Amino acid sequence: MREIDLFANFDLFRGAVAPFVRMNDRMIAFYSDTEVRTQRAKCVSGVRLLFAADAEKLEFEVQYSYFAREVFGTDVMVDGKCFTFDGAGVHQLALGSGKKQIEIHLPHLVILDKFSLKVNDEAVVETLPASARKLLFCGDSIFQGMTCSSAAKTLAAKTADALQMDWLNVSVGGAIMDPDGVEAALFSAGKDDVILMNYGINDAFKDIPLDVFRERTGRTMELLSRFSGQAVFVTPIYCATVDAKKKNLYRDIIFEEQLKYPKNYVINGDEIFPADEKLLIDGVHPNDQGMQAYAEGLTGALKKIIR
Repeated sequence: MREIDLFANFDLFRGAVAPFVRMNDRMIAFYSDTEVRTQRAKCVSGVRLLFAADAEKLEFEVQYSYFAREVFGTDVMVDGKCFTFDGAGVHQLALGSGKKQIEIHLPHLVILDKFSLKVNDEAVVETLPASARKLLFCGDSIFQGMTCSSAAKTLAAKTADALQMDWLNVSVGGAIMDPDGVEAALFSAGKDDVILMNYGINDAFKDIPLDVFRERTGRTMELLSRFSGQAVFVTPIYCATVDAKKKNLYRDIIFEEQLKYPKNYVINGDEIFPADEKLLIDGVHPNDQGMQAYAEGLTGALKKIIR
């Protein structure tokens, strides 16, 4: 088996700014204030490998240290068919003959210590052209992918696949509305990209004063009104552990501040995600079924917005 030097072949990566790194230095610095935020920022959420190959065998080894949740699945998509391999260690997959497109979703809630990739010696691996436009997911734990069972089942992966767009995920569990974090994220955005944000539920959890939330939301809206691409807020979806009236106070502020900056868009999370606790794994985060439902609702809304 022949090992592919992934550090010398960055063009095989998607959802990354460097091999196995999803955030630029400015964002890493922004999330360096606590150990937990730093670790979650360094998780490889949304990082994938994409290539075409006539390989008949595929082998990869994965090792990790910190994990935000005990979710360790690596998804290998072969011509759209998903094979999930759970846990650390060496994994092998027989691919059969012929050329195929392969996309590997790295385990999304871990910090990788090692990831190596091998194909059979005679296999030809080809890079694929990168999309000129991408979705940039910038939000909290639900956007990061907590807590579905593997990376390809996350809201970001499902939504981007449905829209047939490339994507980058710079979301961090526990994040609150903060224009400085959004500004740092924009350094990873291109002029034609679409940035998606979901903030507010952690602000409600933490009882961020409403006047503080309004001021931060207003500054974020103003900042994004100057973004050359499209900016879309998604208000908090149904949460069984936060009173709906309280959640809606933060939601309404987002709508009110957006009126001052009509270039930005707001999607009402309550209109695209059912208020059904069966779709949540812990009363807060969507399970696999919930992520699918959220992705379907978000995709439908975005199709009316993205131009």
